[in-house]
Amino acid sequence: MTKIVLDSSICDRLQKLGGLAEICNDQGHIIGYFMSPSEKPGKPPAGLESSLAREEIERRKNCRTGRTTAEILSGLGLE
Repeated sequence: MTKIVLDSSICDRLQKLGGLAEICNDQGHIIGYFMSPSEKPGKPPAGLESSLAREEIERRKNCRTGRTTAEILSGLGLE
């Protein structure tokens, strides 16, 4: 994950929100979303929902294929 450090005035504004916010550039284009730590995860805001059906998400969560981290590291010679 990339870490971005914001100036104190923006941090103060975000901390006072206590909820969700769209982050836009100076031309008004959305560049991301902010959710304060106090916001309870739940239904995503409009526009942020997954395009996958709930059943497909569950199917993918239950489909356990692939290799373990140890197997990948071993294959890379980094065990």
